[in-house]
Formats: sequence, C-alpha cells, structure tokens
Amino acid sequence: MGTVGLVFGAGVAIAACVAVYLRAQHRLVPRTIERHRARDETRFLDLGAGDGLNAEWLRQSDTTIDVTCIDLANENRFGASIVYDGRTIPFPEKSFDSAIIAFVLHHVPATRQLGLVRELMRVTRRRLYVFEDSIASHFDRCLCAGHQRAFGTSTVEDARSADAWRAVFADAGLTVESMSLTSRFIAPWIRGCKCYLVQRVIFVLRVP
Repeated sequence: MGTVGLVFGAGVAIAACVAVYLRAQHRLVPRTIERHRARDETRFLDLGAGDGLNAEWLRQSDTTIDVTCIDLANENRFGASIVYDGRTIPFPEKSFDSAIIAFVLHHVPATRQLGLVRELMRVTRRRLYVFEDSIASHFDRCLCAGHQRAFGTSTVEDARSADAWRAVFADAGLTVESMSLTSRFIAPWIRGCKCYLVQRVIFVLRVP
C-alpha cells in the first residue's frame, strides 16, 4: 500500500473513532437515566426536549419507557412535543414518575429557575434528572457568554456553578441522590454547543 493509501486509511480510521466518540457522548442523558432509574420508573417528562433525540434514545433503551416531550416550540424530529408557555406545565400533580431537564435551566432567567424546578416537582412523583453546565471560573464565564449570545435566550448571570445549582435544588426541597461532574471535554457538542468546553454536572434528585 502506498503512502496515499496509508494516509487515506488512517483518515478513515480516525473519522470512525471520532464518530463513535461523539455518539457515545450524545448518549450521556439516556445512559445516566438507565444507570439510576428503578424498573417501575417508566413514565418520563422531558422538559425542553428540543429535537427529541434524548427521548428517542431512552425509548429505544427500554420499550416500557414512555416519554412525553414538552418545549417552547415543537422542533421534535421523532414526534410531537407539547408546546407550553415556559411557566405552567399543563399536567396534573404527580402525572409522571420522573422528569428530565437537560441543559435547559441556564437558558431560564435566574429569577425563574426555582419556580420552574418547583413546577417540575409538582408533576413528578419520584425523581428529577438534571443535566447542566457548571460555570465556576472566569474562563467558564467567557465561554458561557458566547454560548448565551448564540442562543439569545438568557445572560451569563443565569448560569451557575455546580454548588450554586445544588443550592437551588436544596431551596426547592429536593434531596440529592447523586451528583457527578464530567470533564469539560465530555459532550461539548450537545445541543449544537460546538467547542463550548465547560464542565457538566449531573444531578439525580429525589422529589419529596
């Protein structure tokens, strides 16, 4: 095999490895839920579902799982998301076993974050699975500022560190079952956040 062939083969191998890596990191949400959920924890609300990919992967992981998607607009590629006003979730109390809110809270004004968490608690009987950015340094805030401008939905002041998120959840009366921090190089491509290299924090929270 000539030099050109070797270079081409190496390029293909690298591209395949990158594809596998990206696919694995994009599965961060469903893989976390698979690790923590109980067998009878099957009815989920995905708030801020976006394109619906997390919900679709979760359904594929277990056919007994039913996921209801809700967002400010219906951009779901795998079905319909319920469109709501961003404040009141249109379901009765304890309608769901658990709720997912993945990389959404930092796009909600800080003054409304606690209220949204309490609204999630109202419609959920077991757990909240929260995935967030941890903005803990000046460097993080510089990165976050560009990210927030790109989305145009909030300001850098609405983002928090892992400890500050934990304080919000404590104020809401939630119990932390699990809290883990990822490397800043894990899943930087989630929701199109290319090169948004901040650390992510994952909370599994028990609803009282």
